[in-house]
Formats: sequence, C-alpha cells, structure tokens
Amino acid sequence: LLGSVNQALEDHELIKVKFGEFKDAKKEISEEIAQATKSELVGLIGNVAIFYRRNPDPEKRKIKAP
Repeated sequence: LLGSVNQALEDHELIKVKFGEFKDAKKEISEEIAQATKSELVGLIGNVAIFYRRNPDPEKRKIKAP
C-alpha cells in the first residue's frame, strides 16, 4: 500500500485514498500513511483521506501555490 501511495504522490502530488475496510480506524491509519510517505493529510471526508506531497522538481509541480 505504501509503495502505491508513494508512486501516486510522485505522479500527482494530491491523491485520495478510499477506505473500504478499517473505517473505525481510518484517522489513525491515515496519519500513519502520511508519516510513512512524508506527505500531509489535508483532509478526511467520510471514508476518503486526501494526501498531498509537493514534487521536489519545480518543472513537474502540478499545484501552484501563491
């Protein structure tokens, strides 16, 4: 799972992960995923966690912050 999340963050910077199982522990699991992937948990809506990790290469950044 962590490998897939890492790859998706490299490709897209912002991703959503839907919890089909472990819904009672989604907050704790989401925080562990964020820590393990060096990303930020930017939202938890229902059973969907939203993660963000800025691409270190300015040419490949898809999200532009002011």
